[in-house]
Amino acid sequence: MIILNATKLIEVKINDKLCQVPTELSEISLSSYVEFSEHHRNFIEKHNSGFLDIAIQDGYRAVAAVVEGFTQEDAKEIAVGRYSKDSKQGTLFNLLYLINSVIVSYFPEPLNESGYKFTYKDKEYVVPILKLYDGTINPDLTYGQYIEAMETIRMCNSQEEKTPSVQFSEYLRVLSSVVREYGFTREETVLSLRQRCDDMAKYFKEIDMKSGLDVFFFLNGTINI
Repeated sequence: MIILNATKLIEVKINDKLCQVPTELSEISLSSYVEFSEHHRNFIEKHNSGFLDIAIQDGYRAVAAVVEGFTQEDAKEIAVGRYSKDSKQGTLFNLLYLINSVIVSYFPEPLNESGYKFTYKDKEYVVPILKLYDGTINPDLTYGQYIEAMETIRMCNSQEEKTPSVQFSEYLRVLSSVVREYGFTREETVLSLRQRCDDMAKYFKEIDMKSGLDVFFFLNGTINI
């Protein structure tokens, strides 16, 4: 699990050791969010499947995977506890509650025809809107950028089961298809679209959860304008 620009961490005592848990969306990497979503979904599915021993065991494994990913602690040594907001208890379910509370606080930024701006590695970037409010394609995009973004968004929205790594790659591909450094135009980009997407996907692999999801929902929201 990658914690980014951690300035508002809370300390939770696990056994006799203090562990830091992020409290801001910007402190959680997009890759960690994708991993969390997969494990949390598995826990909910197993929990809702009934009280069979195998379902309980699989559900607890999913919770343990979440906690280990965010704390780097061995879940086998952590008390199970209860799903509670009592931050003084460093138990599996208390930690799951704390982590999930931060994750579910996410809310997409509203659409803006001027594009979505965010900062990454001390540089400002902008993601242009795909369609204008009159329904026409943004004239500042190349045809290739538009098709690449639309196709990748379609894959992200598909209901087929995916591994966290595949889901993460798709998020990066959506971002990489149209993002540009603020103040630069597409005419100043000399790389081919495919090469540029590959390079940018590698560059943005440590993007935070909020910025990554904002980009996806921003572009996804412009499809239906």
